[in-house]
Amino acid sequence: MEKYTQFFCIEDFFKELGITNRISLYTVSQESWEQQVQMTTTFSSWQEMLNKAGEEYSSQKFY
Repeated sequence: MEKYTQFFCIEDFFKELGITNRISLYTVSQESWEQQVQMTTTFSSWQEMLNKAGEEYSSQKFY
């Protein structure tokens, strides 16, 4: 997380978006997600961030 964002962990990223529980996770707009990603990470979109997270997880898990 720290490598690509200004956050230590995903929980800090969520807090910045106002996500404090499961309900608030589902009520955040797509626009808010995208803005947060663009303003606080090296990624241009949430999808790009997810893809990279998947790549990194896979490389650690299987190699």
